[in-house]
Amino acid sequence: MKTLYITVAILVLLLLACYNSSVCFGSTDEWEFNIKIEYTFRDLVTGIQVVIDAGTEYEQHLMIKNNEGITVNLKTGIHSVYIENVFYISNNSRCEFQYWLLNGCGRTWHKDNPIIIVIPRDKELKAYFTLKHKLKIETTPVSQSLLIDGETSNTPFETWLTERYVVLSAPENFKYNGITYTFKSWIDNYNQTYLTNTVKIYMNKPVHITATYYTTNTTCNLRIIAIDEFGGSLKNINVSIDDIYKLKTNSHGVCEILIIGGMHNIAIQEIIEFTSNDTRIQFYMWNNKCLNSTCTLNLTGNITLIAMYKYYYKLRVKAFGFRENIEFSIFINNEKLKLNSKEEIASWICKDHMLNISFPDIIYLNDEVRYVLKEITTSSGYRYESQPLLYTLTIPTSIHVHYQTQYLVQVISNYSKPYGYGWYDEGKTAHIGLNSDIHYYNQSVRYVFERWSGDLSTSDLSLVINVDKPKRIIALWNRQYCVSLIFKNLHGTSIINPEFITIIFQNNTRVSISNFNNLWLNSGLINFECIVWAGGNVHLNRTSIEVNKTGIIEIPCIVGDLIIKVVDVFGNPADNTEIIVTPPNSSKLIFYTDDNGYVYVHNIHLSNLNINARHLLQNINLNIKYGLDVVNIVILLSRGTMIEIIKIFLAFIFILIILAVFRKAFRSVNNKLE
Repeated sequence: MKTLYITVAILVLLLLACYNSSVCFGSTDEWEFNIKIEYTFRDLVTGIQVVIDAGTEYEQHLMIKNNEGITVNLKTGIHSVYIENVFYISNNSRCEFQYWLLNGCGRTWHKDNPIIIVIPRDKELKAYFTLKHKLKIETTPVSQSLLIDGETSNTPFETWLTERYVVLSAPENFKYNGITYTFKSWIDNYNQTYLTNTVKIYMNKPVHITATYYTTNTTCNLRIIAIDEFGGSLKNINVSIDDIYKLKTNSHGVCEILIIGGMHNIAIQEIIEFTSNDTRIQFYMWNNKCLNSTCTLNLTGNITLIAMYKYYYKLRVKAFGFRENIEFSIFINNEKLKLNSKEEIASWICKDHMLNISFPDIIYLNDEVRYVLKEITTSSGYRYESQPLLYTLTIPTSIHVHYQTQYLVQVISNYSKPYGYGWYDEGKTAHIGLNSDIHYYNQSVRYVFERWSGDLSTSDLSLVINVDKPKRIIALWNRQYCVSLIFKNLHGTSIINPEFITIIFQNNTRVSISNFNNLWLNSGLINFECIVWAGGNVHLNRTSIEVNKTGIIEIPCIVGDLIIKVVDVFGNPADNTEIIVTPPNSSKLIFYTDDNGYVYVHNIHLSNLNINARHLLQNINLNIKYGLDVVNIVILLSRGTMIEIIKIFLAFIFILIILAVFRKAFRSVNNKLE
């Protein structure tokens, strides 16, 4: 047990030592680590900065852009993670860091920022934020203290609050510089009015609220006149005073009211539309230079307010010529707008306003299809072919921008110079081709045009095509080497000269040639169909060659010197034997053996030969199918052997005659002796 306590203590000390270090790695292994943020307002966030291992050589700056968080690879060890404590969604709304939740454990909250994590033990880290909105409180026409949740605060007052209810209480009346002010209403930045001096506000958004007061010392005549830019009266214009009094201008464009002096909100109808002809009038300015249709005034006496209006016309813009649904940017008086090819955009433009409209000259759908600006037309009959479009709006107007579809024609060739490539209007014809069908790489290597591939399959060097879609046309070339063919006999000792040869290329094209020097042959395997020479068709040791370089290619043929020896069964040479040699597809060749029984035939085809030997009524036929260059023929009896046999026979007869003579003589002698 004591040993266990000592081990635990050592581990705790090591952990503390690592904790005091900003980063500590145990190995070079990397592990995935997820960092997320949790809040209910995630759609408002555009980016939260996270810093990992700050102040070290491994410092990383990352950005979380949505609730999916980020995944980062970290090495084994201890790391620090810091996230922004406060980030602003807008000027009046912000998020404040609350705590970390490590590894999804709901019972373990970490308020330290930065937080220390241990890899690979820790897998996920969530940062929880609280959304706060700005509460701004004012009183008008003079500043006055009031109660916020029962606590007194001076105005103007600002604070940041989470989503909750806030109770505001303004005094019903107060005196300032001898003037008594009486509570009139609360009004917030959303034009919401509260008539009681105590109001309960739910802080789920930024609030700027003002307590308005009035003085009862005077009664004022408020006169409001509505006119257009030409001074004409505008009738039936709605006027609201403090959201309590609702008025309309009469036929002279005038409305009047007697009202107690003090602070008042005067709102006039901002827009009056005439839907029948795309025309409307829009509030422009009060005669006191106020540009807002809602004006706040401190009434101290009779006053006349003049609301001035201007005429606006609807401008419609629509694009034509697109097959796909495409969205692109246009500019109207330097304002960037999005125009959809299937829809139109409409905008209200002030009368007699000079429009500066520009469209993209080219819109690319992809690398091979684009749309080119062709023409701009207006509903008033004007046509424009140049940009930008300068147009004075005097009536409601529709502008149509017309685009032409273009396709890319690609003519690709590694050799020679192609022409006819580029962008073409849909339906047009393109003249494409190559300047030359042969490209010399050097004196010994060249490339010969074979055919087109890709979106076109033909061997024509130049042609006309219809551009009905993107075209990608590729020229295919055959590499050729300048070679010389030398045909040698079976032993490679002499050269034979065929009359012509027939070869088969890889594309099964057959070509007969009779000149074997400085030939241009395609690279690759070449098959020999036949070789014809004076002696007939020549057979080869191999039926194909590989052309992969320039120079001389030696081709061995089954042609050579043929030796024929004729002997009889006794081994004696058969001289003066008639030898008839018949090569394939050729005439007969007649020879006679010499004294030693030999016949020598030079440069003859050594395969499929027919040899006929004739000697003293003996006839022997041989068929040689393979490349033999020595043929031995054995006959029964040669002329020389026959002569020898006759000689021996005559000698034998002569001996018999001699013996008969001697026998007869011997008998005569014996008879005499007896």
